[in-house]
Amino acid sequence: MNRRNVLLVLGGACAASFAFGAAAQACGPEPAFTKPVRFAPGSNEASIRQTIKGDHTHEWVLTGKPGQKVEIALDARKSALTLMPDEAAGGKPKWGAAPKDGRGVKRWSGTLPKSGRLLIEVTTAAGRDSYALAIKRA
Repeated sequence: MNRRNVLLVLGGACAASFAFGAAAQACGPEPAFTKPVRFAPGSNEASIRQTIKGDHTHEWVLTGKPGQKVEIALDARKSALTLMPDEAAGGKPKWGAAPKDGRGVKRWSGTLPKSGRLLIEVTTAAGRDSYALAIKRA
């Protein structure tokens, strides 16, 4: 093999390893996200459909009136909810401990905390799971 062919082979091998490295990086973990729960104007019901990858958390921030009654239902095969009240008095949220009845569940009903904000975390033990989150405010 002449010198030019050797350089082409080496250059191709370097380019291939760079391309595979970039592709692996592009297929890595999805970025974590926190999104507000959005209700249609005049509606007190919201429905969210998403797909979640394993070892990730989807965070949804529910806002309403302090003490407002709320019902949350998760329809998923391998995912569960964790709920945390916002313990901050305004400003930046400070999420507290999950209520006893709102940790790793599929359904929850209760009232919004004094801040009027509740963090809904959806996690999965599966490699990938699709879920539907239904939220009602009374």
